[in-house]
Order: sequence, then C-alpha cells, then structure tokens
Amino acid sequence: SQSRVNMISADDIADLKKTDEIWLVLIRRVRGYVEANNGKMKRPYLLVLYEIAPNTILRGQDVLYSRLGKFPQPEVVFNFLVEIMRQPLKEYENQPPHRPSTVIFTSKRIYQAIGKNVNDILRVMPKLWTEEENQGFGDDFVVRYSKKLIEKFSFGESSASTKPGLLTLPDVKPPLVADLFKAGAHFYRAAPWRKFNHSQLFTITWKKEMRFFMVTGNNFLESGFMMEKDWAEVKSLMKTRQRINPDLWFNALFFVQEVAVPFDDQDGQERYGWEIAAPLPPEAKKEEEKEEEKEGEGEKKKKKIDDPENWPLPVKFAKLPPTVEDIERPEPKELSWMELGARVIGNFASQNPSVPENPVFKEETIFLHSGKASIQYSFWPSPKTWDDLDQHVEKETKRLNAPTCRTCGKQEDDTLTLSKCGNCKQRLYCSRNCQQQDWKNHKPICRKPVE
Repeated sequence: SQSRVNMISADDIADLKKTDEIWLVLIRRVRGYVEANNGKMKRPYLLVLYEIAPNTILRGQDVLYSRLGKFPQPEVVFNFLVEIMRQPLKEYENQPPHRPSTVIFTSKRIYQAIGKNVNDILRVMPKLWTEEENQGFGDDFVVRYSKKLIEKFSFGESSASTKPGLLTLPDVKPPLVADLFKAGAHFYRAAPWRKFNHSQLFTITWKKEMRFFMVTGNNFLESGFMMEKDWAEVKSLMKTRQRINPDLWFNALFFVQEVAVPFDDQDGQERYGWEIAAPLPPEAKKEEEKEEEKEGEGEKKKKKIDDPENWPLPVKFAKLPPTVEDIERPEPKELSWMELGARVIGNFASQNPSVPENPVFKEETIFLHSGKASIQYSFWPSPKTWDDLDQHVEKETKRLNAPTCRTCGKQEDDTLTLSKCGNCKQRLYCSRNCQQQDWKNHKPICRKPVE
C-alpha cells in the first residue's frame, strides 16, 4: 500500500510576480533500474521542469524513490511546481521567486488531476501537449541524467535495455506499434501456447505473400510465435533446428518480462498508451503452475507469476536458441505480418476450445493498422498432415504467382486463361470488356514489340 501525499499550502504563490515564462513539466522514467524493498528491479520516475520560453533553461529535476515503478501522484507534481516557484535558480541570484504565465503538461492524467488547482490556486494557465506536440523535448536530458545515475549510484541496466526501440525503425510510427501491441495483448489473453505446440502450423496468405507461423512457449523458446516465409526452411527448422540458408533471419514475437524490453519501447508504451495485457488470471496461473510442477519446474513458474511475461517483444535473430545479445529488431514490413499473425492465431485459439484433428481452411477479413486485410489461412494439426501441406503450399504458390487481369485483377487459373493485348503483347485481360475499359489508359503507351 502507498501512503497518500498531501498537497502543500500554496496560498502565497498567487501573490508572487507573474512573468511571461512558459514552463514544461515532463514525467519520465529513469533509464536505469534500482532494487525495490521486495527485491524486484524497478525504474524510478523522474520529474523534469524546463523553462521553454523566453529562454530554454532546466529549472529542476527530482528522482522519485518512493513508490518505485509507479506513476507519480498528482499532488507530488503540484508540490514540485510550488517549490520551484518559491526557489529561484542559483544561476540567477537576483531573480526573485515568481510564477510563469503558463505550465504545459504532457501527461493527460496529471493535467486533468491538478490543472484546475494550477489555475485557481497558483493563478497560472495550465495547458496540455500531446507527445507529438512535444516532439521529444527533454529526452536527451533524461538519457544524460540516467547515465550519471548509473555511473555514480546503484542504478543498473539489463542486457536488453539499450537495444533500439521500434520507433527508431524507418517508417515505423506510433499507430503501427499501437495496433501491434493491441494484437499482441489479444494473443496473450488467448494463450495459444497452452493448446498448440511448435509442430502445429498456421499458414497465412495476404497481399500475394505467404507466411508460416509456429506457436512457441511449450519448448525451449519464450511464449509467442515464430514466423517464416519459406516452407523448405520451416521443414528444416522442425527437423534439425537449423536453417538451409544460414544468412536468413528468424522473426518472432515473444512475450517477456518488462526488464527484457528495451527502454525505448517501455517509454513509448507509457507515452502513447500501447496496450499491455493484464497477467493471466489466477485460475490460469494455477493451472499452468500445476503442469510445470509435474515437470519439476515449479520454482521457475512461481517466479514467472511474480514477474509476468506479458510484454510483446518483436525480434529477429540469426540462430537458435537466441540470446539477448543476438536479437535485433525486425524489418518494418514484418511488424505488420506479426500484427496479422497475432490476431489470426489469437482468434483461432479463442474459437477452438480443443485442437482440431484435421486441417482447417478459412478466409477472413481482418482489421489492421493499415485497414481491412482480406486473408486466407490454414491450420495443420500434426506433421502427419505435412504431405497435404506440401500440396497446399505448391497450389498457393502457383496461385500467388499467377498473372492477373490488368483491369479487374482476376487471376489466371485452371478455369480462366488471360489474353494478351494484340498490339503490344504485354498487358493481360480476362475479357474483351476489361480490355476496352483499360484502353483509354493503355492507348498512349501501347507499342508493337521491336523485332
């Protein structure tokens, strides 16, 4: 339990001189861990106050060692503001205590909790900025200050802490990561690793590509799934745990403890509100604990319950099993596939109380960050069905590579043969009507091939 902090008396602040200064309050977590009383490693919160106009000046900072790992109480932030208004900066000895004209918050929670008090008691205009409006202001200071704490005090980092965050990848924006986390939370709540093993495969076809998914968590890997695009590589992996082409990467979405997540992703989750699933409910925990106690791993499971492995970690790595040092972040395109895989497998696990005995084939529309996705997926319950899976992959590959009508997009198959433009011999059409519809666009560039 945490004792409530009282808001200090601030009746004198309204009488202080009001300036044209604009202050910015940042609430960030230190990029380092300290040990809490319960022995767990936690990241304390850091309050930072900047004057951003007319000058850019750091006016104060405070590491909150109480309530380790918990978001600051609004009263703490209010008291922090009052104390700084009463105490001018040492660098400005002649500057008397004073009020700014405006205080900007980037935390909606704090703004809603104390904004009225800032206006009514301190007589200062409160304002709310989004993180996009803040544009990362103050983050460099947090990094530098955290390094000092690590160098001089008992702060530490995990081996994963300084790995690059998802938002550092090219073309990856907060909405994509938000939907990936949301899909990951859905997958985690469905807990597919309790039903499926790594030899039971999912295939998903989307945008003329196919991916293979293997649920992990009941073998030597963390809970989640691995993703592969080459069927021959999948079979090699299943039989030998080795790749045919050693230069290729494995891609996976694992669920891990918070301490195994890069600082950048932890901070992004807090700033943008990316969804993290609550730990498994008590009855599910007990069920899993009994299963692992039978395998002589009861102690390991008890630790997992204390530190839930519910943070999604998208990674790529070169060899099995991966180490923290070996993992890197996936290509942006693969993040969309991971979002899709998490939704499809999560839905399938929720809809099927038991593992189907026979292969399953479905077509669905899934809503992703990029919009509607029309997909086909299949589930293969055992290696005994892999001969049929070979045929399925061959058929799907042929279909995906089949030429399409320039106008309507119909694919060539056993029942439809596309016809080439009689003049240029390049464009393909399924009918005379489609060719006529496209003629306005095609006519200016249609040329007979040079012999």
